[in-house]
Amino acid sequence: MQLELVVGDFHLDPAELAVATTTAGLPRLPGFEAALQCGRLAHRSADWRAFLAQRAGRPELLGLPPAQVAAAALNLPADANPWFAQPVHLAAGMDHLRLHRSGLLSLSPEELDGLVSGFSTAFQGTGLALRPLFGGLLLTGLAARDAVTRDPALFLGADMGGAPASGPQSAELRRVGAEIEMWLHGQAFNTVREKRGQLSVNALWLWGGGPERPAAGDLRQLSACLPRVYADDAYVAGLWHASGGETQSVPADLAALLADPEWQGSQALVVLSAAARSARDAPLQRLDASWLLPAMQALRSGQLSRLSVQCGGLQVSVTGLSRWRFWRRARPWWAAYA
Repeated sequence: MQLELVVGDFHLDPAELAVATTTAGLPRLPGFEAALQCGRLAHRSADWRAFLAQRAGRPELLGLPPAQVAAAALNLPADANPWFAQPVHLAAGMDHLRLHRSGLLSLSPEELDGLVSGFSTAFQGTGLALRPLFGGLLLTGLAARDAVTRDPALFLGADMGGAPASGPQSAELRRVGAEIEMWLHGQAFNTVREKRGQLSVNALWLWGGGPERPAAGDLRQLSACLPRVYADDAYVAGLWHASGGETQSVPADLAALLADPEWQGSQALVVLSAAARSARDAPLQRLDASWLLPAMQALRSGQLSRLSVQCGGLQVSVTGLSRWRFWRRARPWWAAYA
């Protein structure tokens, strides 16, 4: 059995890398470091969505805005103009606004349904609509199309100075975003979240849209090289749907995946997120303990014949034989990115 792990939302800040190189300021990841020690390294696209489009055999979709690929899973009409509406928590500093380090928020199905329902009432008559999709949200009905936006995962913990949309119609995108922020202020579900010790949703980050895509049917094309994929992500859902497949929900850990009878004897691709789930979450350590370290152990026991990890522009491949390259010097994982 072969396992391919793709870690999305992984962006190592150059300043963090410089500090880690001199002071070992980042947590050690024994599973990832073991894979780097004995595996074969290759440089790939740091854009994990572009990597997955290539992996699915659909390179022609690379030119499309990611929200339009995601929209394929909903069979939206060509003029829907979809944009990702990522729930986030923004924190105000003395003289700047930043995206909280754990500010990419994952909402429960009940919270998503409530948000969609409340939005429908508050923005009735505007043509705007929120649509839930695999734990995320798509916004449709925007007048703006020609605006350049950036993935919020690039700004975790960072100053928002370089984040705003740009382009001829970016003012409309910012205007709608500001109206949504005002609407979110004081929403009842945020009060409940704060009582539970969770960050409130004080903005929806609009991104990933762009010029009108072809008709929905034009995106559909059967791909002969689709592996079984586990992903809780709107982009991956749309990509696989447009390619004639469908996604499965990500298991809790590798043990749960190995117990899945549908996967036995085949190849699986698992898309994991490196974004923090809460202020107390250490996502890299969690992923290492739940997936990478057990995967290296499964290679030793023969449960896996091959492991591939794609993370932040590096791909490391380990087979049952290459794991015996114990003479290689072990290094901290961040040294591979230096």
